[in-house]
Amino acid sequence: MRIAVLEDDTAQIEVLKAWLNDNGHDCFCFETGNSYLDALRRETFDLLLLDWNLPDMQPEEILLS
Repeated sequence: MRIAVLEDDTAQIEVLKAWLNDNGHDCFCFETGNSYLDALRRETFDLLLLDWNLPDMQPEEILLS
């Protein structure tokens, strides 16, 4: 499964990335909403794990894009 992780805490990113990769998933990590939306224009993901408190965007903006 191709999983996008949108999280601004680098320690949390490392934990999620390691766990997801160890369980056979392809993990793509983004620290800002804008970087995720840029990637979404070029590729697709099966699942998004979304931090609800991002510095650059509200979650609703991401989900409605």
